[in-house]
Amino acid sequence: LCLAFLRETGEPIGMCGLLKRDTLKDVDIGFAYRPAYWGRGYAREAAEATLLYARDRHRLPRVIAITSLDNVASGRLLERIGLQFEGTLRLAGSDEDVRLFGTTRAYQFDAPNTRPVFDGLWTSGQLSQADIQRLPEFDIEAVINLALPTASNALPGEAEAVTGQGMAFVQIPVPWEQPEPRHLQQFFGVMGAFAGRKVWVHCAKNLRVSAFVYLYRRLRLGEGHEAALHPMRTVWQPNPIWQAFIDQSLSNPDQGPVAGTTR
Repeated sequence: LCLAFLRETGEPIGMCGLLKRDTLKDVDIGFAYRPAYWGRGYAREAAEATLLYARDRHRLPRVIAITSLDNVASGRLLERIGLQFEGTLRLAGSDEDVRLFGTTRAYQFDAPNTRPVFDGLWTSGQLSQADIQRLPEFDIEAVINLALPTASNALPGEAEAVTGQGMAFVQIPVPWEQPEPRHLQQFFGVMGAFAGRKVWVHCAKNLRVSAFVYLYRRLRLGEGHEAALHPMRTVWQPNPIWQAFIDQSLSNPDQGPVAGTTR
């Protein structure tokens, strides 16, 4: 386990790291923080870095985590860094069940906030060159980019890299400070054009995309609020600009469900 401390002062605030328990098959990630530092993003920052360390330094194919049944906060944090609830189990020598979380195939990708939505739709932040090389393994047929070409982490030559792998590439630049209904309609149109095909949608950090996918699930697939929240609720809480955009989009009858629309 590694010490977590404040960069500015050196004050210790908790710990995070990898453990190999005799009672579990896979290596698991563990963390604990002083109560004064809960809810401030430190645990997520360290846990995300630890997952990268597990993958890139130790080449671990899978990482798991366990929490007590009533530790809702840790479960949500694990989902936000890309792990998925897999069920409950009882550790050898214990008389209490725990919840088990594990990395998905998204763990293989460099792109931040990589999330599978359902079969045929993946979302993420900016893809790396190595990520693009992996996409054919996932039978991806098209990549949609909602970030601006001037984004700080934009990948030069992305369109050429994607089409060079035999996939289609579409870019719909959505300004971060001013998303507009026309951008959403363009996105709906492109998703309709690729209906029945496996698609990967990304932006810079999967913030724009997760909001657009929420609206797509609500307004085009006709899904309920709770179902449509994935993956947005595991990535971020929309800021006032984006929450207003979401609310406006939901209240516009011209963007309602389309009969016959399928995944």
